[in-house]
Amino acid sequence: MVGRTQEVLPLAGPATRKIDLKGWTVLPGIIESHTHPEMAALSERDGPVPVMHTIEEVLAYISAQAARLPPDRLIFVPKVYSTRLKERRYPTRYELDRAAPGRRVMTDNSYASVLNPALLAELGITRETPEPADGKIVRDERGEPTGLILGAPGLLAPLRGSRAFSEKDRFWALRTMQRKYKKGSIEPGKLADLVVISKDYLTCPEDEIAQIEALMTLVGGKIVFER
Repeated sequence: MVGRTQEVLPLAGPATRKIDLKGWTVLPGIIESHTHPEMAALSERDGPVPVMHTIEEVLAYISAQAARLPPDRLIFVPKVYSTRLKERRYPTRYELDRAAPGRRVMTDNSYASVLNPALLAELGITRETPEPADGKIVRDERGEPTGLILGAPGLLAPLRGSRAFSEKDRFWALRTMQRKYKKGSIEPGKLADLVVISKDYLTCPEDEIAQIEALMTLVGGKIVFER
């Protein structure tokens, strides 16, 4: 049960186990078994990325980035999934080029990327390019690359690697996303999933984050792990 002491203690019965946490940090459990906190935050290191529901919204975002970023800067649009777009497809190389003519533009979700003509030329991808062993270059009925590349992390590594992030950036990302995760719905009277950790990663020195330990886990109000 979560709440203030005066709200929770009157609910305790003879069998209730009371735990003195001695100043340890309590975190709400996240009902999600697969998250990428660093990647999620770093995708917005240069500014917020809006939720985009149509290809035209993707193109409008690209045009806005082209007006804001230096001419030699890669315009990188993360979190673009065909299943989230009304058209149920990815934009094409030609649509990206229309949004930012002459610029270097790519959309990416780690599994599927779309490159505009400038980036296809930069990587030397043409109709004669053989299929990569770890992915696929999608082509149109004439055999020309549409710009969509599935998988192929080795082929795309030079572009993704050009967005280098420092250790300071990664600490910023971790702390940014953990702050967002802490805003979950934990309210008085709710049975809670909680994790007790040895230090508060939002306030402890950065070089101590790696040494933080999980001391206790509660699921549905019951202790399922205790160090």
